[in-house]
Amino acid sequence: TGIHAGGLLLAVHLITCAAMLGTALVAMNLGHWYLRDASLSFDHLVGLTRWFVIASVAKLVVSGICFVRQFDHFWPLVWEFDGIFLWTRLLGGGVFGLVLALMAWTCAKSKSNQSATGILYVGLMFVLVGEIMSMFLTLGKNTWL
Repeated sequence: TGIHAGGLLLAVHLITCAAMLGTALVAMNLGHWYLRDASLSFDHLVGLTRWFVIASVAKLVVSGICFVRQFDHFWPLVWEFDGIFLWTRLLGGGVFGLVLALMAWTCAKSKSNQSATGILYVGLMFVLVGEIMSMFLTLGKNTWL
């Protein structure tokens, strides 16, 4: 028996969801520790924000593949009321999440910890809302995005 492409795509979708949420949450919490102890090395925060960027890019790629694969289902949603779930997922959790991840990474590389932590907090909120919408589209609508 071969691997079913849909099942593999769903598994990658869920893994990238966990990676995006996990890296954002851990990086934000680590940023808070840096605010309490300025003697900590910034290497860990820079590394985690880099992984947040990588997870965000991977999630956008997987979401794009899912969108193209189920284009006939998703295209009508773009113009209907349920499109708010799709737009919130793609823009809020995807595009804005990536932009905020890049901003946090830039701040962490320049050792601007307070800025990086604040951006990570906002990024986590966008990612959380985006992934909630993603799970609604995945589980509630029987589609994957």
